[in-house]
Amino acid sequence: MISPIRQADINRDIALGAIRSAVHRLDEIRQEMLNAGGIGLKEPQERVRELQPDEAEALDAAARDDYRPIMDFRPAAIRVLVQMVQGQLARAGR
Repeated sequence: MISPIRQADINRDIALGAIRSAVHRLDEIRQEMLNAGGIGLKEPQERVRELQPDEAEALDAAARDDYRPIMDFRPAAIRVLVQMVQGQLARAGR
């Protein structure tokens, strides 16, 4: 026996159809944005600049006392990193 069509069946089909259409349209918009490169922020162009010796001395002289441990640690850390890189390059035969 065939069951009669109820109002809830019709409403459910209409609601699901509307949801499917909305999801499909959102997916189309997302694809368009991805293809156009419209998602995400542009990366800034960075500029690397090293301090000149007189600038480094001025920075050290102007630094507050509570920054002193960091300022004293910096050259030692750089020396250790350079030694590590040189040691790795020497071990690799470069």
